[in-house]
Amino acid sequence: MLTTTNHDRYRVGLTHVYPVLSRRSGGLSIGVNLNPNNACNWRCIYCQVPNLQRGAAPEIDLALLERELQGFLDDVLRGDFFASFQVPEELRTVRDIAISGNGERPARNNFPRWST
Repeated sequence: MLTTTNHDRYRVGLTHVYPVLSRRSGGLSIGVNLNPNNACNWRCIYCQVPNLQRGAAPEIDLALLERELQGFLDDVLRGDFFASFQVPEELRTVRDIAISGNGERPARNNFPRWST
């Protein structure tokens, strides 16, 4: 069961892509984790990543990330994701795709820059 309080990033068995049922947005937020090894070279005081360790993230396998995201989106939009995770009818909508995860995006060297 997917709930608004359980944000386990590994519940769907993927390396980079994970679902979050967001109370704030009223639906599904799809996370893209850019630091799957829980290593980060920053020390943010507000960080809530469990078991974070000092160090560098591995290189991103962009082909794997793309396959995971496309497959996950297909399951959400055309498959049985919502039923399998017993998501309430009123929350069965994709609200956003968030580049987030265990570490900061600016630490990534092989991820394209976008203007801020």
